[in-house]
Amino acid sequence: MEGLSGSCLQIPCSFTAKAGKEQFDSRKNIFGVWIKSDPQFANNVQNIVFSSGGLVNTYKMRITGNMTELNCTTLFSGLTTKQTGKYFFRIENEPFKATASCDPLQINIRDSPLSPRIDILGELKEKESVTISCSAFTLCPHSPPKLIWNLQQDSHNQIEENTDRTFTSKIQQTITLSDTHDGYNISCSATYPVDEGKHGKTAKTQRTLNVSYAPKETSASISPSDLVSTGTWVNLTCSSRANPPISSFTWFIKTTDGTMKSQTGEESVFEEPERKVEEDEEDKEEENIHYGEINFKQNREPSPDSVRDIQQQQDTVYAEVNKVNKSANNQTRTDDAPEEL
Repeated sequence: MEGLSGSCLQIPCSFTAKAGKEQFDSRKNIFGVWIKSDPQFANNVQNIVFSSGGLVNTYKMRITGNMTELNCTTLFSGLTTKQTGKYFFRIENEPFKATASCDPLQINIRDSPLSPRIDILGELKEKESVTISCSAFTLCPHSPPKLIWNLQQDSHNQIEENTDRTFTSKIQQTITLSDTHDGYNISCSATYPVDEGKHGKTAKTQRTLNVSYAPKETSASISPSDLVSTGTWVNLTCSSRANPPISSFTWFIKTTDGTMKSQTGEESVFEEPERKVEEDEEDKEEENIHYGEINFKQNREPSPDSVRDIQQQQDTVYAEVNKVNKSANNQTRTDDAPEEL
């Protein structure tokens, strides 16, 4: 077991008496004895550190269990690092006497407490609800650590008994995840009272959330952004963010004659209309698709009849984003609430 200097430690303990010549009798006086280092204490009585009979009380120990019910649970107080070692429990119930020589207890006393632990129950994905908990080993149930974290103020500390009869202090909260939680650092601290509550020793831990979310802030831009003439090349740039990162960008342009053209890439260049490209229905179902839209004007060549009579036509370019990787600074229109298809 792990103990903390200046604090206390509750040792869960139980025993069974084997049948033999001398029988355990719960109606008689029962004494519990703790021996350190070597169970053979006949020639080393200094190894006896505690006896419930009151003859020896070198260490601040007290048997809190009911030994008539075979419960020898012991409270060990005022711990120091010098008390680290191997301990043996002994029962004296005249004429029955027995020492648990084959079942020693190793106790390690630390100057600093163990760090608390953060656990997350649920899938780290946007719109999913997860339960986040912070827990710490509780040395003494009557003097538990105080848990504090940055998820919620004044969280209620709970104490739970484990299957091995030790105790754990815990705080927890259920939240619904969004893209804003991605990269969020959860920090939790556990403060243990020491020196009978006069002081405290604190340990901290933290965990960073890695939340998956669909593309956000999808936008597309055109360069040059001024009026262009027929036959002029233009660069179209698409940007978005998501987790996991974008795997590909696909561009679509619908021209004035109704034809559709597509290209794949973060940047794309269009000049002449081409035949309509059919979409792959299977891919369309499997991927999250979000769009940014660009409207730009195109100067037509002057007609022979009137050089100054310039007519303008308008084309629309769509950028399809499958998964997010990058952000671009040159944005002209943003889709803040993308739609999944």
